[in-house]
Amino acid sequence: MTDPEFLHGRIEGLERLCQIFDVEPAGEAAFHDGASPILVPEESKTEACRWLWNDLVPPSGKAQTAKGEAIRIAGRVDRGTTSNGGMNWDGDCRKMLRVFPRCLPLGNPLRDEDIAQAERIARLLEGSRDDGALSMRLPGCC
Repeated sequence: MTDPEFLHGRIEGLERLCQIFDVEPAGEAAFHDGASPILVPEESKTEACRWLWNDLVPPSGKAQTAKGEAIRIAGRVDRGTTSNGGMNWDGDCRKMLRVFPRCLPLGNPLRDEDIAQAERIARLLEGSRDDGALSMRLPGCC
């Protein structure tokens, strides 16, 4: 929704809630510009995935970079299978899984063995239901 009055009313409401609960409002989210190098902090895979998600994946729509799109797809597939038991698993999910491995060699490519592992996981997920064991490994491939 792009109605400025609607947005202004929501901002005022959020500011009022922050005052009531005596908390600082969240700052404006900053996302990757789509052109700068992506420098991943040297942390655990979980923390690196969290950092990549926060920096590269927008609140809605596709990411501006191939790496961001790979992280977005991996996260959506993982949440779709682990959070709701695959209830929304459909043709769109299978399309995302076909696109996922193609994102990995773009930009700053991954090692060949990581790409091969991601391709294997995506093929297995595309053809069957998952209890979360496979989909949880997908973000680590990015």
